[in-house]
Amino acid sequence: SSAASDVYKRQLLYSGFGGLLLVLSAGFLYPAYMTFKALKKNNHDLLANYSKYWVIMSVGVVVHELLAWLVPGFRPFNFLVLGAILLLLKSHAATATTIYDSLIAVSYTHLTLPTNREV
Repeated sequence: SSAASDVYKRQLLYSGFGGLLLVLSAGFLYPAYMTFKALKKNNHDLLANYSKYWVIMSVGVVVHELLAWLVPGFRPFNFLVLGAILLLLKSHAATATTIYDSLIAVSYTHLTLPTNREV
């Protein structure tokens, strides 16, 4: 009975509430704090990095939910998500900026319509 209880506790930590709490803390609380800190200090470079992080994170949340729906019960899923978040946050979200610039900004530029500018 004790062994079954330990297994249940581990499952709850890894794939249940504990894993979700860890992912949400790393993915939302720290970046939100850093974004407000950049706003307060009027640090445009850091604010640009974290703005790009939030775009990537939004896409990541959608992908996360789709994968969780397609592959229910995949145990190491929260750890993979946490690893991706930590990678994005590396060097003040510089990795998120690289991904944004190489994938999303390129796609976005092709989708925008030219504007009429007065010369």
